[in-house]
Amino acid sequence: MILLHISCCTSAEEAKLSAKKAEDVEKEKKLAEEKLKKEQAEKEKAKIEEEKKAKELKIVEDKKALESIKIKSPSKDALYVLKKDSRKIDFKYSGITSGIFYISQNEDLSEATEFKVDASGVVSQTFTKLGMYYWTLSHKGVKAPTRKLNLSPPRPQGLLPRANAKLSYVRKKPNVVFRWKSYHDPKKLNLVISKNKALSQVVLKKELKGNSIELMGELGKGTYFWRIEASYEGIPDRSSQVRKLVIKKTKDYLAPPDLAHPVNGSVSYYSGAAIPAEFKWSPIKNSNVYEIQVSKEKDFSIVSSDLTFKTSHFFTLAAGDYYWRIRTYNKRNNPGKWSPTQMFYVKKQSKLISLDDPRNKKVFDKEEVEFSWDKVEGKSKYKLYIITKIKSFASPTIVKEVTGDEVEIELPEAGKYYWYVTAGEGKDLYNSEIREINIDLGDF
Repeated sequence: MILLHISCCTSAEEAKLSAKKAEDVEKEKKLAEEKLKKEQAEKEKAKIEEEKKAKELKIVEDKKALESIKIKSPSKDALYVLKKDSRKIDFKYSGITSGIFYISQNEDLSEATEFKVDASGVVSQTFTKLGMYYWTLSHKGVKAPTRKLNLSPPRPQGLLPRANAKLSYVRKKPNVVFRWKSYHDPKKLNLVISKNKALSQVVLKKELKGNSIELMGELGKGTYFWRIEASYEGIPDRSSQVRKLVIKKTKDYLAPPDLAHPVNGSVSYYSGAAIPAEFKWSPIKNSNVYEIQVSKEKDFSIVSSDLTFKTSHFFTLAAGDYYWRIRTYNKRNNPGKWSPTQMFYVKKQSKLISLDDPRNKKVFDKEEVEFSWDKVEGKSKYKLYIITKIKSFASPTIVKEVTGDEVEIELPEAGKYYWYVTAGEGKDLYNSEIREINIDLGDF
């Protein structure tokens, strides 16, 4: 009985020891797990910190890479004109010696054409297709903001009626012929005629075909403004310059011509005994002959008069103040009204304003023209007058005040222009000769 009691005690102690050992093992396991978790948490924290630093570093590096890309041209939302079948455009940059140039007709640059860039600072592309293009440069994987390039056709050119044209009729409203030139086969062409220059008072809008249309008695007496509007697929519309047209109802005679030269208030200089002064005026359709009068008297009581079939004439004049006017005769020899009288001065002077460039009848293949002349002693300010092809000197297309002896002007469209320069005012007005230039952009 005593042996049995001892055995029972031993089994209980062993069970107790075994339980304690299992408890200790469990504690060690939990401690190990907690240690592992702590180590993993510290590693994760370190990883997050490392990634954060890497992101911050990348942001700094990306910013530096972006700042290093200096795009010079084309400008944002640039518009280029495709004048012929193709056009080469230089995309200029600086600040990087490597990277990628992207260009696409999709705003998100999908399906972009890619080119490697180098230290040359330029990527040249030749375009043959009209449309909107999107482009950018990247350096070290960072893209600059996307830029837009609008490759458009030249705007249409209004040819007839000429700028500031004047038409007259007796009883029936006139037939008016409009002619124009458009480029790259527009989807739609419209003639818009309005009562005001802003074209907000439209009196007529016609869809066009070909390059001319005749309006049969649709326009009566009044002042009109018109232009040609061309629509294309996928690009903004293009419009011609707004032109002015005046239609007058007259009696059975022709309207007077516009006086062209000498300009009202101008001074003509000469160095000899007298000056062969040239007079010019605008042509009048259906005119049979022109009558010109030149006088030192405002009422033309004493007059030099002549008849001519041309639109220019010469009188030899000595120094003095002069008045001149023109009228025309129709085919039935009925005289028309006299033009408004213009005054000019003739002075004996060793020198007038001498024009430098462009030379007379020079032809340009671009619309930007640089004008220059010799300075007149004591004069620092000049006026440059540029007149459209109808020689409407009374209403110059461009009047530019210039300090100095040169200026660059962008002319509105292709065609023939006349230009001259003045300095001073009234009897102290100096003027130059009149020169002709031509803007010929070629066939597109």
